[in-house]
Formats: sequence, C-alpha cells, structure tokens
Amino acid sequence: MKSTAKVLAPILLLLTLSLLVSCKGPKNPPETTTTQSGEHVHEYLEEKIPPNCVLEGYTLHFCKSCDHYYTDNPVATVPHTYMDIVTAPTCTVEGYTTHICSVCGHSYTDTPTEKAPHTWLAYITSPTCTVEGYTEHICSLCGETYRDTPTAPGGHFYLTEVIRPTGTEQGYNLHTCIHCGDTYRDTYTDPVDRTVVMQFHPMGGLLPEYPRNTYLYDTGTQVTLPVPTREGYVFTGWYTEEEGGDLVPDGIWSIAEDSWLYAGWAPISVPLTLDIGEGGQSIAFFGRTLSWDEPVGSLVAPTPRFGYVFDGWFDGDTRITEETVSHYTEPVTLVARYLAPIASGQVVGEKNDGYYWAVYHDGTLRFRTNLTDPKDTSATFAIPDDAFRGMREITAVELTDQVKDIGNYAFADCTSLRSIYLPGTIGVIRSSILEGCTALTEVTVGSGIMVINEDAFKGCSALRDLTLPLSLYQIYSPFGGCSLRQVRYEGTAFQWSVIVKDKDALAALEAEGVQYEYEVKYPES
Repeated sequence: MKSTAKVLAPILLLLTLSLLVSCKGPKNPPETTTTQSGEHVHEYLEEKIPPNCVLEGYTLHFCKSCDHYYTDNPVATVPHTYMDIVTAPTCTVEGYTTHICSVCGHSYTDTPTEKAPHTWLAYITSPTCTVEGYTEHICSLCGETYRDTPTAPGGHFYLTEVIRPTGTEQGYNLHTCIHCGDTYRDTYTDPVDRTVVMQFHPMGGLLPEYPRNTYLYDTGTQVTLPVPTREGYVFTGWYTEEEGGDLVPDGIWSIAEDSWLYAGWAPISVPLTLDIGEGGQSIAFFGRTLSWDEPVGSLVAPTPRFGYVFDGWFDGDTRITEETVSHYTEPVTLVARYLAPIASGQVVGEKNDGYYWAVYHDGTLRFRTNLTDPKDTSATFAIPDDAFRGMREITAVELTDQVKDIGNYAFADCTSLRSIYLPGTIGVIRSSILEGCTALTEVTVGSGIMVINEDAFKGCSALRDLTLPLSLYQIYSPFGGCSLRQVRYEGTAFQWSVIVKDKDALAALEAEGVQYEYEVKYPES
C-alpha cells in the first residue's frame, strides 16, 4: 500500500495542475501576441514545462498583468527512470528484483529466485542410562529445528560393594551405577558376632608393645588404644583418616567393624635464647622457638666489644646457622663466639685523656675514644711518639678526624703495614712516622695536611705513587729510600717549587747516591 501511495501522489499532483491549465484562458491564442479584452491589453510571458514519465510537456503563456494564460506546443511523456533493488532469497522466502521509478515512484517486481537451502548445525545429545539420545539440527539462518538419529538408552552399569554385617546392623550388597550414581540394595544378611580387623598406622612412629600393625578382635570389643612414640614429636591421638579424620575420644575404640586408625603428631617446639658471650657488648631483643625438623631461621647478630669480630652462634662446638635443622627436644641456648683482637690496649698521653686501640684478627688497627658509645665523636686524641713502632701484626690503620696529632716514629718499622689514612686534622706528618714500613703500598693524605717532615716515608720501598693535597706548604725531604715513581700534586708546578723546602738537602743526597726518581704531575697536565 505504501509503495502505491508513493506512485499515485505525484500523478494526482500533475493531473490537478493539468486541469488548472485547461481551465485558464483559451487554448487557441490570437494571432498576435498582444490582445485586448475590453479595455485591457494582455502582455504574455512564456515558460516551458518539460515532460516526465506521467505528464506531457508544453509551453505556458501567461499575462504578466492578470491571471490569463494559455498552453501550446505539447511534448510527449518520457520513459520511467527505474532503480533496481535485488532482494536475496532466504531459507523461507523467495528472492526477487524490485524496479522503482526515481521520478514518480512507479514499481514492479520480476526475476524471482528460489529459496536458499537451510544451513544446519548438528548437536548430538548422548543417551543416559534411562533416556534415549538424539541429534538435533538447527538452521543458523532461520532457527528452524528437527531431530533424528535416535539412540537407545545405555542402561545402568552397576558396581557391587558387599557391606558386611556387624553385631548390631544387617549386611547387604550395595549396587551403584558408575554413570548416573543410581543405587539399590539387596541380599541382606542378619547381624552376627564375628571377628573384625583392627589396623594401626603409627605414621612414622613406633609401637614397641604392638610389633604387628594388624590385629583381630570380636565385634563389640572395647580396646584401649596404644600410645606410639616418635623422636621429636608429640603424639596427639588416633584418627579415623590419614588427614582430616575424627579423633578417637579418650583413646578407647569400640570395635563394630573393620577399622583403620592413624597416629597424629605435632613437632616439638622449644624456646631459643641467645648468649652474647664475653666478646659481646649488646644484642637486640630476641624471642623465638625452634620446631623439630625445621630450619633454625634468622638469628640476630650481636654488637661485639671493641676489637672483637662476631664469628657466629654455637651450641657447644657446633656452629648453628639459619639453615641448621633443629633436632632439639629441650630448651636451647646458643652462645656467640668472636675473633679476639691480636693486641689491644689504652694509651695515655699529654694531649688526651686516653684512647683505646685494638689490632683486629685481620691485622687492622682501629681506635675508639668511647667504648660504650661507638658513635660518640666528640672526644679527640693524639698518638704519641713510637706508639706502635715495630708491631708487625698491623696490616692496615684506620684513623678518623678525632685524631689531632701523630707522633714521631708512631708506625715506624711496621713491616706488614700495607695501607694507612692520614687525616687532615693532624696538620703535620711528623718525622719518620712511617719509616721502614717496607710493605706499605697505599697512603691517603687528607686535605688539611700542611707540613710533611723529613724521612716521613723513608725506606717505604714498596710505595710507588702518592697523591698530595693543595693544602701543603712545606715539604722536607720525606722520601729517602723510597721507590716512588709518581707524585700527584693538586697544585701547580710553581706551587710545588715553593713548598719543597730542602733543595740543598736533595742535591746533597743525590751526590751521595740517593736518588729521587719520582715524577710530579699537576692537574693541568
């Protein structure tokens, strides 16, 4: 209906216009283009009306002063201008081609095409024990369905379990379908007194009074269950399952049927304490327990006394680490052991109230002015003359800015000394402070050192290079008997020529065969 209306609407409009034209004025105009009706003379204008697929075309003459007009020069109608719309077939409706005129809306159909075949998807439903199976076909285009290929029900497949009678309950055969779970019972037997089996599973424990795990009892017997033992574990009772079963109350089992019981165990836990020992100073709070057959886990390291190095925790002569597996059944105390200092002491001098020193097990000499608070840096001290002269145990010296002075020969003839830091707070590197230190290879001179006195590094035959700070302003022949190859000076060549105060002495030494072969390098080079 809608398509018909679309076609008729423009036709009716054109017919109406045609009627209006036919009603207005003469169709046979006068021979002249100007006419007179009464006292009025017509002045015509022309408009050409083109034809379409419904109406003819024509020329319209209308007076520009009044509503008089007339038509002539008819033009034949033109053919329809069709658009083609192809409607594809489905699995329920034929296809066709629709032709619609784009001018007037006229339409018609042709070229019918057959319905398309269904596109079937097959879904197989398997039979159950009681319901038949089938194949269902569903069209993916229109949803139409049908079923075929019926298959008979498979029937139950039962497995039979024999339930033995007890002293109070009947026995029977229990049949269970392995496919759907359907069950039924038959072959009932009356309750009977009989011998049943009791099995004990100690789960790693021992039952010395029960050498066998399996025993026979008459139904109805009450058995006081044995108590097994297991090293490192506490027996928690007998259970009806290996995991998650019920606990047998009070250790008494009333036997009505074959039974399997499983021992439960909990590992022994013991408290652990730590003893910091004679070489310790303090330790953080520590409270722990150890469980049997579990690693000990993390252990807090103590703060050792000055000069001592923590060496580990020990149980007697056995070293205990985080990976050690606990086999303790009683409370345990671990004792800290330390590597004791090779040497230690306290020196009192005129420039300080006293300081403590220690040569650690690795040969490092360290100092402390406050034994109870190692972070206290308020106190200062001085190292007197000859303080550590000839101590072959020393391999390294660690000094801080708390040191204000180091005396002559303080570390002379320490033939194992390999490295030392001389802080700038001492100001002056005094005479022969490191004389004869034949193993010395590393010397760090701190910024703030102003003077290096004679023979400070005399005989340091292993020393090859040295860096000197810009703060220096006097050097007095400190390198006699050294094997220096290079001195790195942080100043300029001119500054170096100024701070070397003993040029005559150097010349005299060279005349005697003492060679200063080092090369001075400056930042600009």
